[in-house]
Amino acid sequence: LDARFTRTVPPAVTAATGMDVLTHAIEAYTSLGANAFTDIYALHGVEYVFRYLLRAYRDGDDMEARENMLLASCMAGMAFNNSGLGLNHGIAHSLGALFHLPHGIANTVMLPHVIAYNSFDVGPRYRDLAVKLRLPASSVEEGVESLIEAVRWLCHELNLPAGLGGMGVPRTALEESLEGLALHALDDVCTSANPRKPSAEDIRRLILEAY
Repeated sequence: LDARFTRTVPPAVTAATGMDVLTHAIEAYTSLGANAFTDIYALHGVEYVFRYLLRAYRDGDDMEARENMLLASCMAGMAFNNSGLGLNHGIAHSLGALFHLPHGIANTVMLPHVIAYNSFDVGPRYRDLAVKLRLPASSVEEGVESLIEAVRWLCHELNLPAGLGGMGVPRTALEESLEGLALHALDDVCTSANPRKPSAEDIRRLILEAY
């Protein structure tokens, strides 16, 4: 892991790939295949992204931030390679393929909505992440909301779009493609590890929410 190779990565790409790391770590922590070993890597990955991504984005020559984001990327990868991912990636793959969206940004746009959706089944796991980040989490509900708000805040600070509309996806084209997007997302291998079993209607609704 040689962070010198990441030094010249542009800020926008640093932001998008960094948010992909965050999505890897969060989904690994809440996937059906999560276990004691993957949890360690996933938790540290989430913490490192919130600690170092903004620094790496704002100053590409901040090598401490670059090095720790590279560690976060590796840890999140080790976690999800042994636990699986989830619906967030399933939808992002589907959206990215059809509308040619950067993968990390597609993940970012969907993340708050998928966290809210999955919280019905794994709310305590999201609360764990909020506690790790020292966010308000006196209850499961508060922890989930704190995590969602932290993701939205980081997205804003990285100047990433908050919705699919901000990425230039035409509303009409999205609505016309909803059925296919949902079916592809359901068929995605990542979706099989999601903690809550989604229906095609669930996925269509989440995509529209993210517009």
